[in-house]
Amino acid sequence: MVKGELKSLRITLEVTETGVLGYIYIRDVESGQAKETVEIEPASIMADYDAGGNLLGVEFLNAEQADAELMHRLANQLGAPELAGIDLAEMCKSPV
Repeated sequence: MVKGELKSLRITLEVTETGVLGYIYIRDVESGQAKETVEIEPASIMADYDAGGNLLGVEFLNAEQADAELMHRLANQLGAPELAGIDLAEMCKSPV
């Protein structure tokens, strides 16, 4: 197993006044490990990469809008097939 790899994805959701913040961890991330953040969708979706260019995770500033279609597109765009089976918008509807 690659150091820092997750056996399964970890997803965090946080309700704010402006919407739901979401983060999908592709790998375990230590403080300071993200060396580059790339804006995928303006003011909405960012991808974090380590120094080796490996995708660490994806941040969603409006997770309630990240439906299955968007996630499938991101999976292809980022080369992260594990994103294709996630529907953050549906998760945001579920009671805690």
